Parts: sequence; structure tokens; C-alpha cells
Amino acid sequence: MSQLHKAYHDLTKQVATKYTVGDNVMIRNVDTTLVKFKGPYKISKVLPHDRYVISDIEWHQMTRIPLNTVCSKGN
Repeated sequence: MSQLHKAYHDLTKQVATKYTVGDNVMIRNVDTTLVKFKGPYKISKVLPHDRYVISDIEWHQMTRIPLNTVCSKGN
């Protein structure tokens, strides 16, 4: 039975998209009443386990405080 569960899990699991330094990304917004995505942001550093340091793009800063944070693929 566990082999059946593993086979189903392997079929439905999404492969994480690999980004490189300098790529522009959008972040899915968790508030459904607002816009669907936030951004654009720039990948500043690639971390292990599909995590990335993202920062504001120079010409497109959304807030007064510049963003520089860690984000995972699930966000």
C-alpha cells in the first residue's frame, strides 16, 4: 500500500523551477482580495533547497523600505 502512495505522490509532485542570479520573479500574494502577484523582484542570491534571496529592482521599488528577503519556491 505504501508503494501505491509513493507512486501517486511522485506523479503529482511538481518539480521546482530553477532560477539564477539576475532573474526577475513575481511572488504570489496570499491576500486574495488584493492583486494575485507582487513584484517584480530580482534574484540576488541562490540558496540551497530551492530558496532565493530576492530584492527590489532599482526602477520598480514598491515601498519606501527596500525589500531584501529570503523566499522559497512555495511562496
